[in-house]
Amino acid sequence: MRKIPISQLTNKERNINAILDGYQNVVCHRLYMAEALQKDAIQNSWDARIDKENGKNWKCSFDLIRIGRKNFLTITDEGTKGLIGTKFDTPEKVRDILLSKRKDEDLANFCNSDWSDKKWSEGGNRGRGKTIFLAASKDKKIYFDSYRSSDKKYVLVSLYLDKDKEIKYIPYWNDEARRKLAKICDETISPLKKYGTRILILNPVSEINEAVTQGDFLSYINNTWWEIIKKYGAKIIVNNQFSKKIATLPMWYENNRKEIKANNVEEKMYSSNFIDHNNKINKIERIVLRYSPKQDVSKQIKGIAIQRGGMTIERLKTDDLVNEENISNIYGWVEMNKELSNRMKNCCEGAEHFNFFWNKKPARDLKSYIKSKIGEFAKDLKLIESENVKKNKIQKQAANNAIKHLSPLFKKLNLTGSGKGKKTKTVKTRRPNEKLRLSITNLKLPNENSRIDYGQKIKGAYVVPINEYKYDFFVLVKVWIESDDGQEIIIEERELNLRGGEKDIKIGSDLFEIDRKLHAGGYSFRAHMHSLEDTDIEIQIGKNKKRVEKGTELYNVSKKFYVETDPPEVGPFDFQPYPSDNKRQLIWHVYSAVDDALVFYYNNKHPKIKPIENDINLLTEYLVGQGTMLLYQIKIESLLESDNNTLDEFDPKLSEIVKSKNIEQIFPYLLEKYSETIWDYLK
Repeated sequence: MRKIPISQLTNKERNINAILDGYQNVVCHRLYMAEALQKDAIQNSWDARIDKENGKNWKCSFDLIRIGRKNFLTITDEGTKGLIGTKFDTPEKVRDILLSKRKDEDLANFCNSDWSDKKWSEGGNRGRGKTIFLAASKDKKIYFDSYRSSDKKYVLVSLYLDKDKEIKYIPYWNDEARRKLAKICDETISPLKKYGTRILILNPVSEINEAVTQGDFLSYINNTWWEIIKKYGAKIIVNNQFSKKIATLPMWYENNRKEIKANNVEEKMYSSNFIDHNNKINKIERIVLRYSPKQDVSKQIKGIAIQRGGMTIERLKTDDLVNEENISNIYGWVEMNKELSNRMKNCCEGAEHFNFFWNKKPARDLKSYIKSKIGEFAKDLKLIESENVKKNKIQKQAANNAIKHLSPLFKKLNLTGSGKGKKTKTVKTRRPNEKLRLSITNLKLPNENSRIDYGQKIKGAYVVPINEYKYDFFVLVKVWIESDDGQEIIIEERELNLRGGEKDIKIGSDLFEIDRKLHAGGYSFRAHMHSLEDTDIEIQIGKNKKRVEKGTELYNVSKKFYVETDPPEVGPFDFQPYPSDNKRQLIWHVYSAVDDALVFYYNNKHPKIKPIENDINLLTEYLVGQGTMLLYQIKIESLLESDNNTLDEFDPKLSEIVKSKNIEQIFPYLLEKYSETIWDYLK
């Protein structure tokens, strides 16, 4: 009697979990599912664009929406061909389509996540990109509809994990599909009217909701798809129910030569071939290497981005490639020609599109070539780094000289004591709380005199971003420790959508231990917040109102401390260089409520300062003169707010000016004091 073969039983739920484990292993952070979802969704959409050459009229939108008791994350594209292919409505027809191995059977392949017409060796051949959508639903249920460019038919598919652990789907066509959509969405979502596809993920898991709402999702998009944003103006939108944001090019990848040079960023481009071990010539369209001397490179883009299909597959850490000091300051990207890109995809790319297997060819030879170019670049940078260190030392010494010379005046003006003990209440220069700011009220040093010894810890080494506006802002917040010679240790940096009324996010660390990696000397706990998008919103920043544009510094804070050394016996003020393109910023002061300290910032990009920043004598003279004017300005401001009966105890002439409220006499008075101080300094 002829035996009948028995089909192998499968547990699709377990398969889904195995696929998620694969993503988690290569993405390695808590919100891995959100990063994986955006990557696969946009890849599917971008690959399906009608205009393959330029991506004209292409758009992809992610929307968190609520309909009744149901939540959806919808992914909608335009300018794509839609899920084209043979129409089917029975299992037999689907089987015939898949076995035929015809091209352009997108619908059948998309519905059957375990089926692929790709070779086993090809990346993405096991349906991970389709399965991630199902995994992102708490109910393990999604819908997708498509208006097809091939036949102008409208299709909707319900796809779900059934109780028997099998993934099942039901296709609906044309009018039946429209009725089904109306029922699913309570008639709040209309059928597609333009060629394209939409995925509706029912009740997305909490990690997806968090990533979209907090801004991590948009950050993943920016740092993955920057190439198509840069080259084609690709439009990718994230709507989190509170605000709508458009993906933008990270500033690190921009080609603004003037800005690159102004920030002392060095760049070198290579466009050449390399020969692999099989004597095959491989074409690299472009290797771009850049060096940021202040280690200010965002964590998200550190390393060399390996580009394939318009997206970043993986970033190779430069300090893993070349053993040179501060090599992690080098970042960049690699663009391959179509042939090499296909070889890398088919032979070396991981199924999740997040890594390459670098022990395989041609990846092994490509990595070796990249390593050699970084080595060449690093050798050239030794002189650059030496000059940068020299400049930092000159600026620090000039600041110390100016502080030493101005300290007697600081005490004479009764603005503070000797740097220890209780401070007087006369200095009232603290800027009022801005609506968009960083709070470090929980920061606590272990000792009162700002000295920290090895093994001691800074408590509350974090900032709390506060947004009291009604608008949302997409920002980068960076928290770091900086030595007096300009070297940085990043505690945390994060891109986030800072929602209106937000006050609960912490960025940094609860504890930061001082260890022997920090040499003895002066340091600052620092944090800043920059805008990552262009807006039409004008807000108060410092003393001025400014429009929030990409790169705008929205707020900064600083707290001084000293490792294994006592703080200098001077008044609590300091001079620090601060590069800015703002023509109105030359030298200004900020009062820190954290340690009752004044910081005098000077703009070392200003044409007045740039010629003297490497001359210790000229820079010291400039800081002494400008510091004098600022100290008297601070004193005048405090006296104007105090009881006028105390003015005669300080300076009868100033008392007369203040009492008379003759503003015209203040500037001549300041010039006199400036002249006296500079006379004493130069004689």
